[in-house]
This record gives sequence, structure tokens and C-alpha cells, in this order.
Amino acid sequence: MRSRYCKACDGWHDLEAPWPAACIPRASSTRAAFPAPYVMGDIEEYRSPIDGKLISSRSSRREDLKVNGCVEWEPGVGKTVAQKGRTPGKYRNPRFAAKHRLPLSDEGQQRARQMKQEQG
Repeated sequence: MRSRYCKACDGWHDLEAPWPAACIPRASSTRAAFPAPYVMGDIEEYRSPIDGKLISSRSSRREDLKVNGCVEWEPGVGKTVAQKGRTPGKYRNPRFAAKHRLPLSDEGQQRARQMKQEQG
């Protein structure tokens, strides 16, 4: 006769007989009672800060980031605009701003003047 120790009732059960129903462990499910897919809504339209193109969906946003060699911002990654001393919506690089017809910050205007003096 072979028997096995049962942790549920702290006793021994004969392996030749069926295991007692009271000692069968209940399977705990981590799933919801009725699983459903998570559907994420689309994003609001905005203008790309890089080239000014209209971004109206998540796929166009991913494409814009890919084309311009950018990565998606996540909280806690890098410094914020205010921490870096930048003016939101204005750019410090005169060449970049001129190429994309974007406004320059005060620091960018100073750099543009310095570049003109060095060239001229």
C-alpha cells in the first residue's frame, strides 16, 4: 500500500483510492471574472514640435518620432524644460530654427548674433 502525505488535512491518503475532494487544492485564478481586451483611445491632434506637421493619431505620432530620430518622453527621463533653462516653444539653435522656420529664444538670438559676427 502506497500513501502520500496531504498538506490540506495534515494526514496520509492511500494512492490506490481516489484523492478526497476536501483535500484537493482550489485553483486560484488571477484573471478577471470576464476578461476583456483593453482598448486605448486615440490622442488629441497637435502640431509636431520638430517640423510643425499635424499629428492626429498614435500611428502618425510613432512615424513622426521615427522619421525625426526622436524617442517618446517618459516621466523621470531627463530634465524638464524648466530645469534646463529653456523657453517652451522657442529654440536655441539658430540653424535648426532657420531651417524649420521656428522662433528663437533669447539665448538663440544671442547665438545667431555671435555667429554673424564670427562670419562677417
